[in-house]
Amino acid sequence: MLKKGIRDGCFGDSLTLEEKFKLGAATGFDGIEISLPEEGEYSLESPDSKLAEIKDMSESSGLALPSMGGGIPWDYPLTDPDKAVRERGMEAMRRTIDIAANLGVDSLLVITARVEEGVSYKDAWEVSQAALRELVPQAEDKGVHLLIENVWNNFLYSPMEMARYIDEAESDYVGAYFDCGNVVAFGYPEHWIEVLGARIGKVHIKDYIRSRRNYDGFCPLLEGDVDWKLVMPSLKDAGYDDWATLEVNAYSVYPEEGVAELSRQLDIILAEYP
Repeated sequence: MLKKGIRDGCFGDSLTLEEKFKLGAATGFDGIEISLPEEGEYSLESPDSKLAEIKDMSESSGLALPSMGGGIPWDYPLTDPDKAVRERGMEAMRRTIDIAANLGVDSLLVITARVEEGVSYKDAWEVSQAALRELVPQAEDKGVHLLIENVWNNFLYSPMEMARYIDEAESDYVGAYFDCGNVVAFGYPEHWIEVLGARIGKVHIKDYIRSRRNYDGFCPLLEGDVDWKLVMPSLKDAGYDDWATLEVNAYSVYPEEGVAELSRQLDIILAEYP
């Protein structure tokens, strides 16, 4: 049976991290995926002694730490035309790998490339592969998996391509963080799962309305075009039996009630897993 996870952003901004752990436990989740900003109460700049408080929250609440966001990919892309930005991105990734290992987190959600003006598709592939190969030895040494997410970065828009990209890294510690909702605008999640198979290390749960074909297509769970009756058996067929982690917008009003409702909706989805 898949384990129930929730990303820290699903709680909104009004709660402290400790309150998020307590609420997650009270509403039936098994774990929380966290992300660390560049600055803040808990950040990449925090000393290890401060970050150890997160592990204490995990243990006291009974919620596991299944995964973390890796680096600061939108602010410091590993494929940025500016070498200084790329180097800062790599520093953030190295720091996140160390933090994950210290907290007992076995997987990082990683966005390695962004195709944009000044960064061709070919360059993004080659530069990001070089960055991955540089990070792999540290990841392997620390026991932390680098899981590439299929995200709207003008890159890896087919499952065959994503499978090739992962395979070219030539490491058991590089895999896929598969997001069910992110592919609906241009494909079908069950088709991606069939191709990616054992490469899938973690899964994000979100929904999407295909006809909108832009960011407004992301919608509340069970209201979109993700066919969970196909997706969940596809994950089972692929041999996936790990975490199903929610990544959806927080309720703008009464976030606490929203988290409880998200837990109920996720139970409906997980019931489709054979």
